[in-house]
Amino acid sequence: MKNIVLVRVDERLIHGQFVTAWLRQTDATTVLLVDDMVNSDDFTQKIYMAAFPKDKKLIISGVEKAIQTFDTLMDEKIILLVRDINCALKLIQQEFDIHNIIIGGVGAKNGSKKICRNLYFVQKEIDCVKEILSLGVAVKYQLVPNDKSVILSSDKL
Repeated sequence: MKNIVLVRVDERLIHGQFVTAWLRQTDATTVLLVDDMVNSDDFTQKIYMAAFPKDKKLIISGVEKAIQTFDTLMDEKIILLVRDINCALKLIQQEFDIHNIIIGGVGAKNGSKKICRNLYFVQKEIDCVKEILSLGVAVKYQLVPNDKSVILSSDKL
């Protein structure tokens, strides 16, 4: 049986906090990293694979093939890991069974608005979050598992 234990938006993708906190907290067996850039870059894939715990499975897919890749996984506890909120919206539109999304740090960029600590969105990202919320998916910000989460709502954006 496939079981999505976490959907995580994290612009850094695989890094120390993710491996030591989120991977451990969820007891996931597999991470499905969905990112077109990483999927098309063999060197970056090798770096992520080398940094990933050997007792877990890391699968890298592009957005278009994500549902097909997901369908091949059986008896797994899966983390869906994406770089940005737009990718999370695309997965929902591909009919992934997503009920909750946890967003990690998203750094400030030109034209971005501070949503809360370490979370900045440009208008396009705000629109994506609002659309996700309108589809009945809960969205919150949480840097690490033992931090207090901040629930995002359309009126807070």
